[in-house]
Amino acid sequence: MTLDALVIVSGVLVAALPFLAFPASWKSVMFPLLGVFIILLGVALRRKGSAGHGQRERTAAGMDGMESTNVAPHGGIE
Repeated sequence: MTLDALVIVSGVLVAALPFLAFPASWKSVMFPLLGVFIILLGVALRRKGSAGHGQRERTAAGMDGMESTNVAPHGGIE
């Protein structure tokens, strides 16, 4: 299961928890645990998303270690 899917499932659990037949004492424990779990998932998603962010910026700026060549619209090199 992907991190995105885990975030969605956790959100559904948080939304459904008040309507499920758990005792109030269980709910008072489950809400904070689910909250911490969602926070950790968010941190993991943010790190996963920003891991390739720097590489994309370097490539877009032409700093990926390769020289760029200008190609004319007709396919020839300028």
